[in-house]
Amino acid sequence: MSFRRDFISKPIFSFARGAMPAMSDTEREALEAGDVWWDADLFTGNPDWSKLLAVAPAVLTEEEKAFLNGPVDELCAMLDDWKINWEWRDLPPEAWAFIKRHKFFGMIIPKEFGGLGFSPYAHSEVVRKLSSRSLTAVLSRREPGDAEHVRALRRGPRAGRRGLHLLARVHVLRRVPGGPRRDVPELWRRAAAKT
Repeated sequence: MSFRRDFISKPIFSFARGAMPAMSDTEREALEAGDVWWDADLFTGNPDWSKLLAVAPAVLTEEEKAFLNGPVDELCAMLDDWKINWEWRDLPPEAWAFIKRHKFFGMIIPKEFGGLGFSPYAHSEVVRKLSSRSLTAVLSRREPGDAEHVRALRRGPRAGRRGLHLLARVHVLRRVPGGPRRDVPELWRRAAAKT
């Protein structure tokens, strides 16, 4: 029996549990989707550095390099951050059309579902390059979280496939005042209706 655990920690945790909002399904799926990998070693105070050094550095495939040096560079050339933020208050229509045409919304969606099938590293490099031109463009072309992709696949083969195809091609791209230009729940409703 521990005095601190039984009379201090337990009551504090019980109070905190009641004060915190319930975890959403999306938050739960995100937490269950991965692990802490090497970060856990770091927080033990005695990390296994050889484990970290044994991991090969991420590299881009030729297709990812071509996308980074082609469509990403072209999109960057279209962007004028001052006009986007202070005059237009939006990306220019030709930039939205370009983003949709080149599947910027479907970069991490697997090819078999209509996406580009890029690695997380390639996705990160695209975001890094775009952020050097316009943060609005980065936030506008940001993909729905991985939890959305997981949820699509859990809906069953037909609905999941249909939902990922819609996400990759961005059939629903509408203006929401003060919010993002795509409505992911609407994508799922359309996907379910067409299966």
